[in-house]
Amino acid sequence: MCEFKVTVSDGKKSSIVATDIIYAEQVEGKVILRDILGVSSEVNSAIISYVNVNSQQLKLLSLPILKTFTRFLEIYAKSVTEDKYNPEIEETWNQLKNEGNQLIENLKKASAF
Repeated sequence: MCEFKVTVSDGKKSSIVATDIIYAEQVEGKVILRDILGVSSEVNSAIISYVNVNSQQLKLLSLPILKTFTRFLEIYAKSVTEDKYNPEIEETWNQLKNEGNQLIENLKKASAF
């Protein structure tokens, strides 16, 4: 059996958040992890960025914008599957654009020094 060591990165630093993980699922802007004992944990605003079975590594990227991004994708996928427009998609898209613009502005400010 393959148990993973899970690390999470915010782009600047990385830390171990779980060990002996046998299950990972992306749900509503978070990653749900379950270890060999069946204990679950969650990493919010995260996506799975890397999986290596040989080295038993599972890496997550965690940024606040990812929650909105995954919510947008979930609404879109459901709309396509049901062949039905959901007005929430535009609200979520606008929120995602606003969050993205704020990230860009923060980078500009940080780079100005």
